[in-house]
Amino acid sequence: MVFVASDLTLDREVAVKLLSSYETVTDKSRAAFEREARVLATLKHSNIVPLYDYGSSDGTPYLVMEMIDGQPLSKLLATTDVDDADCVALTLQAARALSYSHKRGVLHRDIKPHNIMIENDGRLRQIDFGTSHSMGTTGQFTEAGEVKGTPAYMAPECLQGAPPSVASDIYSLGRVLAQLFWTRPVPASFRPSTPAEVRELILWMTHEDAAHRPRDMGTVEARLAGIARSIGDPAGKTGGAVADILTQQVQPAPRPQITRPDVAMVCSSLGPNHLEVLVARPASLLHLWWDGGSWSEWVVMDRLPD
Repeated sequence: MVFVASDLTLDREVAVKLLSSYETVTDKSRAAFEREARVLATLKHSNIVPLYDYGSSDGTPYLVMEMIDGQPLSKLLATTDVDDADCVALTLQAARALSYSHKRGVLHRDIKPHNIMIENDGRLRQIDFGTSHSMGTTGQFTEAGEVKGTPAYMAPECLQGAPPSVASDIYSLGRVLAQLFWTRPVPASFRPSTPAEVRELILWMTHEDAAHRPRDMGTVEARLAGIARSIGDPAGKTGGAVADILTQQVQPAPRPQITRPDVAMVCSSLGPNHLEVLVARPASLLHLWWDGGSWSEWVVMDRLPD
């Protein structure tokens, strides 16, 4: 669970990720969370969200990261206004981040639109290395039969139990690239404007046989850069259209009029239309969701941990 918080020392907003605020913290989950912190500490790239701090409060581990002013790619995919050049530029930024992490021995393992943030100026940030894997490690990070990642974006070999690899990350990014060029609202096929080079790259990246995919993410990065040049975007940067779309999408709902005496405070904004509220009696977390006309309540836990 990620919260928006204020750094009172440096006077800035930060994102705080808690291991869990409603489940029992186990040795296994704590070790995985610490592993994510160690991974993020080694990655310093303009397209990867940076780690500020790691610690534990009352037995609950937390990560403090930069607060990203933007939205996940999954929200951007809801529009049809992203042109071909911006789709390529976004994927190129993701490939740069992943090529960098791969060179440092880190596989992401869960590449999907929800784990890709787009800032309001169009810059992409790769987030959530919670299921990442360090290449060359010998530890068993998953239980028998356990799947780490999101099945819709996982490579076929990983779904069958094979260990993660550079090829599986390439497959996942290929699925994201394909989704950017699908027709909407029904993803029946590629939209007519999809360049032939993009179609060929998607087929290459998502080949069923891992041995027949690009040899590394740098190869994908180079191919995307070439496509960007061919369609008139040599810098591989998103244009103003993406920023305009994101700005239009961020239409905050009116603040709810909370008059219940048991509500202590609004403790977190989870998006322009999503608030989390701390309820004092009984101790619980309450989610408020704006549906366009009114606030609806959604209780996600009955009681806060002691």
